[in-house]
Amino acid sequence: MRFQHYKPSIVLEQLRELPLPRREYVSELTALPPPESFITEDEIAQTLSGGSNVEGGKGRIYTFFSGNHTLKECAAFLKEEYGTGGGNGAVSGNFHSWRDYSSKGIVLKKPDCVDVQISWNNVAKRISALIREDKYLTQSEKAQLQQNTQRNSLYDTYNAAKESHPDDMVLFQVGDFFEMYGEDAKQAAELLGLHLTTRNIPNVGRVEMCGVPAHDLERYVEKLREQYDVTLSAIPEGGTERGAFTLRSIDHEAERAIDAYEAEFGADGTRVFHDPAAEEPAPTVRELYDKYKPVVTAAVMEDMPYRNACGHSDHENAVTEGNAAIKRAILNSGDLELIRLYSDVPEFRSRLHQEIIDETYPQLHELLRPLSQEDIDDALRAWNGNMDSKRAVVRYMKDHARDRDTAAWLSREYGGNGTFTIRPGSPESMELPWAKVQRRIAQLIQKDAFYTEEELDNFEDIDPAAIREDLESGRPSAFVEQVMADVERIAAQEAAAEEPIAPPAAMGPNEEPATPAEEHRDPLAPAYQVGDTVYLDDTRFVIAEVRDFGVQLSDPTLAYPIFRSESKETFERLLRRDERNSQITDYLSTGHDAADGDLWEVLTAEDGLLSAEERDVIASWLGAGDGNAQIAQLLSEMLADRAETMELETGETADYFTSAAGIEINILDSDENKKAALFFQWRDVAAVLRAEFLNNSIEKEAPFVAEPEERAGSIGTPPAAAQEAPVKPPVTTHTETVAVYPAEPNHLPYDVVIETLHIDEPQQVKPENFRITDDSLGVGGKKAKFRMNMDAINLLKELEFDGRQATPEEQEVLSRYVGWGGLAEAFEEGRENWSNEFKELYATLSPEEYAAARSSTLNAHYARFVP
Repeated sequence: MRFQHYKPSIVLEQLRELPLPRREYVSELTALPPPESFITEDEIAQTLSGGSNVEGGKGRIYTFFSGNHTLKECAAFLKEEYGTGGGNGAVSGNFHSWRDYSSKGIVLKKPDCVDVQISWNNVAKRISALIREDKYLTQSEKAQLQQNTQRNSLYDTYNAAKESHPDDMVLFQVGDFFEMYGEDAKQAAELLGLHLTTRNIPNVGRVEMCGVPAHDLERYVEKLREQYDVTLSAIPEGGTERGAFTLRSIDHEAERAIDAYEAEFGADGTRVFHDPAAEEPAPTVRELYDKYKPVVTAAVMEDMPYRNACGHSDHENAVTEGNAAIKRAILNSGDLELIRLYSDVPEFRSRLHQEIIDETYPQLHELLRPLSQEDIDDALRAWNGNMDSKRAVVRYMKDHARDRDTAAWLSREYGGNGTFTIRPGSPESMELPWAKVQRRIAQLIQKDAFYTEEELDNFEDIDPAAIREDLESGRPSAFVEQVMADVERIAAQEAAAEEPIAPPAAMGPNEEPATPAEEHRDPLAPAYQVGDTVYLDDTRFVIAEVRDFGVQLSDPTLAYPIFRSESKETFERLLRRDERNSQITDYLSTGHDAADGDLWEVLTAEDGLLSAEERDVIASWLGAGDGNAQIAQLLSEMLADRAETMELETGETADYFTSAAGIEINILDSDENKKAALFFQWRDVAAVLRAEFLNNSIEKEAPFVAEPEERAGSIGTPPAAAQEAPVKPPVTTHTETVAVYPAEPNHLPYDVVIETLHIDEPQQVKPENFRITDDSLGVGGKKAKFRMNMDAINLLKELEFDGRQATPEEQEVLSRYVGWGGLAEAFEEGRENWSNEFKELYATLSPEEYAAARSSTLNAHYARFVP
C-alpha cells in the first residue's frame, strides 16, 4: 500500500476556509489510539526480490521466468527452488520478522502484524510482475547475471574443444589471455612457473585455472611443446567464429619428419639415386587396408581371450576384448608399415576395428557359445538340407516312431556317417546317438515343431508322396478333403461368374467397412473364472477352481490330472507377466486391502482428486465394459496437469500432481517435511477405481449384477469333477464313400473320392488311484536303484509319447523311482565300473533334464519307511 504525504498545517488552513456550518463534537478520549501495524505491498515486493536465499537462486529464477513457461510451471519451479525452510530479518530488515517456505507457499511474519500467506501461484504472479516492471534485479545484478551466462557459455565451448583433443594441452582464448583449466592448468603452471588460481563457474563450482598473455603466447607454446601437443582455441583477427589449431610436440614433429624422409628416400637413403619416374607408385591407404585386413582378421580369430569373450560373455565385453585383440595382433605382427598405418592414420584404425569386430563376433559367438536344447532342435530341423529327405522322415516316423530299427534307418537317410553331430568344428560340438535323435524327432513331430516357420510359410511341409498315398488308399486325409472342398467352391464360383453380378453399393470417401460388433462384457463379471485359459511361466493352464483366497490350475497337455495351486495375489502377478493374458489382466481390480492406502484416499475422498461429476463419468466407462488400458487413456486425457493438496486421515498432508503418465503423491508430515514420494501409472489407478466401482455396484444391488456361482471343493485338493473325470482313449473312426470326382473332368491331378467320416464312440475308462503296498520299496544296491530309476524314466517318456495313463502294472514300475540322491557315480564319465550306466543316462535325458538330475545328487535322498 502506498501513501500520499500532506502538510497538516496546510490541510487545516484549507478546512477552515470551507463555507461549512460549525459544529461541536465532544469526545471522552484523552489520547488517540495507536494505528494498527501491517505488512505493506512494498515490503512484500522487497522480500520476493531477495530471491530464494540459495546461492545463484535469484539468477535462476530470473532466467526461468524470462523463458516461455506457464503459470503452473513457474509455481512448480519456485516450490522446488525455495524448498522447505525459512529465515529471520526477512521483512524490511526487522530482526524479529520471519518468512517460512513450505509446499503451500510463503508465509511472512512481523511483530504486531497479521501474517501474510501467499500461495506459490500468487508468488509466481508477483515475481512475473516485478520482472516486467524491471524491479526484480538491480543494474549490478543484471550485469553479474550476464557475465555468469557468458562465462558458462565460454566454459562449455572449452569443454567441447577439450573433448575433441583429450591428449593435448588446450589453450582457450578469453580476451587478451589464453587460459587453461583443470588438469591442464595444474601441469602448465608447474612447467611454465605460472600462478595457479581458481575461478567460480556458475552451476559448476570453483575450477583451477591459469593463463598467459596473448602477446607472449609463442614463447609459452614452444615451452609446452617440449612435452605436449598444444591446441589453441581462438578467434582469428577479423573473424567471428572460434577455431582450433594443433601444434604437435617436438618429438611428434621429429617423428613426422623422419617418416616423410623415409617415405621419400627410403630408410637407408638409397632412393635418392633412383629415378622417381621409373619407380612404381606407392600403394594407397585403401590398397594397404585390403592387404592387411585379412592378416589381422586371421590373427584375431585365433585370439583366445577374444574367443572366450565371444562364447561366454555379453556383446559389450566381447567388443572390448576384440579391440584389445586387434591391438595385440598388430603389435605382434612385427610389420612396421602396418604398425605405422595403425598409429598414424585414424581412418585406417577406426575402420579396421569396426569391420573386424562386426565380421568376427557373429561367427565366433555362434561357433563358441554353449549348446542349448534349442540349438539341438534347430540342428534336427535343418536335417541334411534336403526337403525330400525331411518329408520322408516325417512319413516314416508316422508308423515307425518307436521301432528299434528306426534309429538305423534315420542314420542311413541322413547320410550314414555313424553319428549326428551338432555344430561340427566347434569346441562346443556334440555327437548325438541316433536313438536319441529318433526320440527327439518324434517329440518334435508330435508337437508340430519339426518344420521351421519358413518351411511352413513356403508350404514345404506339404508332401506330394503322402498325398498320393492318401488318394490311393481310398481314405483321404483332412487336407485332401479341404482340397476337394476348394475345388467345389471354385467350380461354383466359375458357374456363378457367367451370370451378371450387381456392383456393390458405393462407399463414401470417409466410410469404413463394417466390422463385427464386439461382444458386450458384463461390467460386474469376474476378470477370470473356471474354464479360462491362462499362461503362467510360458505354460498354458486351464482354471479348474476359483476360491476366495486361491486359484487352482490344471495342465491340459497332461494325460493324468496334476493341479497347481496359487494364491490370488501370486496368480494375478504371474498373469501380468505374459501379454497373452491381456483379456484377463485388462479387467483385474485392486481392492482396498491390496491398494496403496494413500492412493485409495486421494481417489475416494470427497476432497480428493475426483469430483462427483468425474466419478459418474468414470462409472459410465466401467459400466460400458471398458478395460483398464482404455480407461487409463481416458483418465490421462481427463485428469492430466493437476496439482492439489489435501489432508489425509492420518493427519499428514498429501501433495499430488497428475501428468499424462500417471499421478505423483508426496506425503508430508506436520512440519511440511517430505516423508515419501509415490508414483502410480493410470493403469494402476484404473484397477483401483474398478474395485471401488464393483464394491459400490454390489452394495446398491444393481439389476444387472449376476449372482456368483457356488463352487465346491477346496484349494488344496483337485475339484471332484476333475478327480472323477474319465480319461478318453484315442478316438477311432471309419469312413463311408459318398461321391467320386474323376481327375480329367475336374482338372485335378488325381481322382478325388468324397467320404463321410464317422467317429466311433470310445468306451470310457475310469482311472484308478494307486497305493504303495511294497514295504521293501527302495531296498537294494546302487546299481539296482539306478535300474529302477531308468525303468521308471523310460516308462514315463513312453506314456507321455502315447498320451495315455499308466496301467496298474506300470504304476508299480513308476512307484519304484527313488531319485538320484547317493547315486553320484552315475554322473561321473571317467568311472569305469559305471561307464555303461553313464552312457545310458546321458543318452536318455535331455541336457536340461541331465543337469537337473545331476544337481539333485546333493539334496535328494530316499528315506525308507520303518514301522
